[in-house]
Amino acid sequence: MTEKNYIYENIEFHKEKILSEDKNPIMMSWEKIIMDVSAKTLCVNRGDILNVGFGMGIIDTFIQENQPHTHWIIEPHPQILNKMKKEGWYDKKNVKILEGTWQQYLHSLPLFDGIYFDTWRDNHIMDFINRISYLLKSDGIFSYFNSPKCGHVNLYPFTDIHEYTSLIKQNLYYDYIIMDIEDINKNNQTIYKNEDYFPKEQSFYYLPIWVKNKETLKKFPRILK
Repeated sequence: MTEKNYIYENIEFHKEKILSEDKNPIMMSWEKIIMDVSAKTLCVNRGDILNVGFGMGIIDTFIQENQPHTHWIIEPHPQILNKMKKEGWYDKKNVKILEGTWQQYLHSLPLFDGIYFDTWRDNHIMDFINRISYLLKSDGIFSYFNSPKCGHVNLYPFTDIHEYTSLIKQNLYYDYIIMDIEDINKNNQTIYKNEDYFPKEQSFYYLPIWVKNKETLKKFPRILK
């Protein structure tokens, strides 16, 4: 199914997840642990933040808690946009919502302190990846949802080595935060559900960090428990 088809398909909203028309999970509530830390990482400078792909709004809720200067959201799906209106996202003073695909705005976006990328069935990721260095400020941070697949987590930013190489060629520096999922849950007394998509044997998550300034990486811990 192409990205264009996804925009026009009827998706299902459930309390714990969003499902595509063919019943595949688009986003699930267990991602809150990951999105919380991702938002804190992106908002370390509390500047201008861009999130590509709203979904359930999990990371955007955490971004708001970190009080960025501006908070930009790109979202193409009409059902999700309608839900965002009902939830008051269009009324938030520091939030700017761009309706449509990221391709529509790619060459007219300003510079950001933090960028998060988490789209669904996107066949054109490379076009966005190739523009990262043009979208980040000098101490900017780029991250994304590092999907757990086949019982492991990608140590490279995406499964395609060409995308990894593109970021390296843009003179960006890479590191990651190792999240101990089980300990984080114990320390925060939250409930972690190994269901649907997250491998049951996977107890760690590698949160990817790409930066323009290597010194920026010193702001983040290597292991988070």
